[in-house]
This record gives sequence, C-alpha cells and structure tokens, in this order.
Amino acid sequence: AMTLNNNLETTGTSSFGGDMTINGNVTHTGESFIMNNGTIDKISLTHNGTSSFSGAMTVNNINCDNYVDIEHPTAGGLRIYNDNTGSEKASILQDGTGSFYSNVYINAVVDNTSTNPALKVAGRTLLDGGLSVSSTESSSFAGLVRFDGTSSFGDDMTLNNIVTQTGESFIMQGPDTNGTTGDRI
Repeated sequence: AMTLNNNLETTGTSSFGGDMTINGNVTHTGESFIMNNGTIDKISLTHNGTSSFSGAMTVNNINCDNYVDIEHPTAGGLRIYNDNTGSEKASILQDGTGSFYSNVYINAVVDNTSTNPALKVAGRTLLDGGLSVSSTESSSFAGLVRFDGTSSFGDDMTLNNIVTQTGESFIMQGPDTNGTTGDRI
C-alpha cells in the first residue's frame, strides 16, 4: 500500500492493478474519460459533454432542459413501467406508435379553438367503446363521423347536415307530453 499526504501527479500513462478508492472529488482535465472492458470501450465521457454507455443504465431521476433523443437504426423507443409490477404502462416507439394503458389528460388552457384544438387527430380515429360526451361539455366534428358501437350524448345534439343510418333501426326515445319515456320514432 502507498499513502500520500500530498498530491500525486503523473504526467504519463498510469496503471493500477487492483481496486482504487478515492475519498474526494476527481477532477479530470484533458480529452475524455473512457472505461474499457479490455477490448471494447463501454463508457465514454468526453470533454465536450457527450457521453456514451453501451449497457443498461439505471438512474433515479432524469432532468432534461431540452430534448431526449432515442435513436436506433431498426427499433427502440420510450417505455414507462410500473415500479411495483414491472408491467409496461406507456410506450412511444420509433415508428410513432404510442400506447397508454390508462387515461390520457390533455389540458390546453392557452388556446383551444377549432383552428388550434387541444387534440387534433389527422386520419381515422377508432373509438372501440363508443363515444360519450358529457351534458356539460361540447364537441364538434369537422368531417365524417362513424359510430360502429353504442355511443351516448348527454344533452341535445345538433346535426347540420345529412344523417345516414344503415342497419336495422333508428330509434329516438324520450318522454312524451305526459312524462312517459318510450320510443318516439
């Protein structure tokens, strides 16, 4: 063992055959800090702030002031897991596919107009369980709307164009002048 009471400065390549314990800060000046397994660089921390890790990295928190880029030539993406069960709860994959296993909340408080909606979906949208609009909310559809399952609207619905119904029956229900609910059409 070697004990130093002052600084140790080496100007060339140094080699340590066993474990090294450092009880204070390590300041590295120069090009890069590289960890190698004997043949391949596994970790690289470069002088310009770029880093590379070839294996899995476990962190407690990631705070990012800009973008998080996830790149892979054929696959990859962002996946979020439940800590308790290890089950996947959300994913956004490289091809743009996203899955969310619970509610998705969109709170657009700045501008929520027809030209800049809170949620804009280009192309076809499939609502497997139908569509339910609360009687205290309003919704609008600019193009063709098709409901393959049961859908409900909590209040009056205004239709400004042609309504086409295919299938067995079109039923309108509501109370009559005596308050009795039943089929009206």
